[in-house]
Amino acid sequence: MKQLHRTTLLYGLAGVVLILGFFEWVVAPIHSYQDDLVSRIAHSEKQLKEILSLEQTYTHNKGLLSKEATEAASENFTLFSFLEQAADRTGVRQHIESMRQSRGALSEGVDEESVDIRLSKVPLNTLVTFLYRVEKSSNGVYVKTMTLRPNSTEGMDGDLTISAPAKQVTGR
Repeated sequence: MKQLHRTTLLYGLAGVVLILGFFEWVVAPIHSYQDDLVSRIAHSEKQLKEILSLEQTYTHNKGLLSKEATEAASENFTLFSFLEQAADRTGVRQHIESMRQSRGALSEGVDEESVDIRLSKVPLNTLVTFLYRVEKSSNGVYVKTMTLRPNSTEGMDGDLTISAPAKQVTGR
């Protein structure tokens, strides 16, 4: 009888160990994997909502930019003549070595007119006055790039690219 009791007890203990092992090595990892997947899905859904929100903001801002650029690009405004007048008024014209005009697409229906200006020996206060006048223009004119180098004799040498939106030329 003791032998039967011992065998039954051993089989019972082995069954409990098997059940615990099955739970530890099969059920618990599956449950952990499911929790990890649920967490990843929640994180991905949060990122998707953020991306959709950013897309809406981008689309809205792009529409505003296109509208403002079209409004700013008046029929009779030319960037080249505007810059010549600003250079005359501020005293920068005598320091201009060259001015080169170019045009590129900004967005659908709107071009970007640019003028590259090479300056030589321009005093800093004169350059600042010129740049202030350019940036404060109501036609959307802005300094796109600016590279300045000190001149050993007087003032600054530099290259400027000044841009403004322009209505797209038809027939391109």
